[in-house]
Parts: sequence; structure tokens; C-alpha cells
Amino acid sequence: MKKSFQFIIIIFLIISSLNYIVFAQQQQQSGSNNDKYSTVAPEDLTLEELFLGLKNVPLDSLVPIVQAGDDHDLLLIVVQMLAANKSKEAIDLLIKILDIGVNNVKVENGVIVNNFWDVRVEAAYVLGELKAKDAVPKLIEILQKDNDPIVKAYIAMALGKIGDKTVVPVLINLLQIYKNEYKSSNAPLIYGIIVALGDLGDPQAYGVLLEVSQGNFPMYIRQIAIQSIKKIQTGGKS
Repeated sequence: MKKSFQFIIIIFLIISSLNYIVFAQQQQQSGSNNDKYSTVAPEDLTLEELFLGLKNVPLDSLVPIVQAGDDHDLLLIVVQMLAANKSKEAIDLLIKILDIGVNNVKVENGVIVNNFWDVRVEAAYVLGELKAKDAVPKLIEILQKDNDPIVKAYIAMALGKIGDKTVVPVLINLLQIYKNEYKSSNAPLIYGIIVALGDLGDPQAYGVLLEVSQGNFPMYIRQIAIQSIKKIQTGGKS
């Protein structure tokens, strides 16, 4: 309940800020004209109207939040707002969010304070759902640079959903590395890569997946390798 209340407050604050921005922009554009501008006060809106209003927020107003990259809750909301937007501008913002905590790093007393792994996970997931091919280079970069195996797992699965088979050699190479130096901490990443290779359905991956399916790995990893082999046999279909 407390988290739900906090989420509503955050939405309230976003709408308050954005309404002010829109109103100020309108006033600036009007110059000395006597045109009247009005905006509905956030306190007069229902919760449903607040959510509907989020869908109509100008993307330009989200850029400062992403560039700052230091407000965890706002960034999660921004990702959700972008999830239903297939425009190039929305994709570009999601790509920039992948940098937060990796390239766009905030450090206090020698500690990274914006390593929002779950924000990057959400951004990667949305990019996969949107099948954003423009995001492939950045996804590969973060896959190789990020230190969080969970983030890497979701990035790999996003690449699988996007369906660009040019990433297959990269994923095969990474799977070879991680399977040969297996650690339980990397199990989520190995799982994600295997899922991606199955979704991509490229026969190049057959050999390494067969090795994993017969190797000394946890049962769920061997099982997903078998499932991915079957998907390759059917061209990426279950």
C-alpha cells in the first residue's frame, strides 16, 4: 500500500511539473497576445485521468529526466510511458536509458549511486517488445560492458525478440565463454543467451546449445538448451 501511494504521488508530481512546462511554453509562445491558456490542475484529476494524461506527455519533457539519470522512480515511470510508443524519439530515449549506471555514471564518495539495474532491465525488455532494430548496437555494447548478469540476461533476450540474426555470432561467443568458465552467478546470463539463440532460430547455434544440453549445468539450463535446439529446428518457432 505504501509503495502504491508513493507511486501515485510520483505521478502527481510529474503531471504537476509537465502541466507547468506546457503552460509556460504556451505563455512564451503567445508573447504579448491576450490568448488565454488553461490547464487542469492535477488535484482535480482522477487517478484514471492521470494515467491517461501520461500517455500524452510530450517526449521532449522526458529528456531532462533521462539525461540526469539520477531519479530511480521517475526513470521507471518514463520507461513505462515509452513502452507504448514506437516512435524513433521514444526508442532513442530507451537506448539512452541503457547507459544509466554504465556510461552515464553518478559517483558519490567513490560509489556509483545510479546503478539502477532494474531500470536497464525494464528498458531492455521494452526495446525487445518493440522489436527496435535501431537499439541493437547499443544492446550489444551494454551486453559486453554491464557488470550485472541479470541485466545482461534481459538484454540478450531482447536481442532474441528483435530478431536481428547478425547478433548470433556475438551471442554464441559469449555463451562459449560463460559455459567454459561456469559460475552460478552467471547462470541467469547463460539462460538469457540460450533463450535468445532459440528465438533467433539460427542453425549456427546448434553446436554450442547441444554442448550445454549435455554439460554439467543445472537442470533448468540444460532443459532450456534443449527447447532452443527444438526452436532452431523449426526456424525459431516453438
